[in-house]
Amino acid sequence: MDMLSTIAPFLLMGVFAFFIIRSLPTAIDWIKNGPKGSASEWLNAGLLLAAVAAFVVFLMSLV
Repeated sequence: MDMLSTIAPFLLMGVFAFFIIRSLPTAIDWIKNGPKGSASEWLNAGLLLAAVAAFVVFLMSLV
């Protein structure tokens, strides 16, 4: 195996870890101070996701 294919995955993991660590304080702030959804908003989001899942199952059954 050449050197690049050995080192590249470790470099990629390092870059991912850097970005995750770098964005963690911002994400925590967004979670604490972000808008909170009402019960009806969560119900609408759940129904929309269920409709999309049912549509995908329907399309898969056609194949």
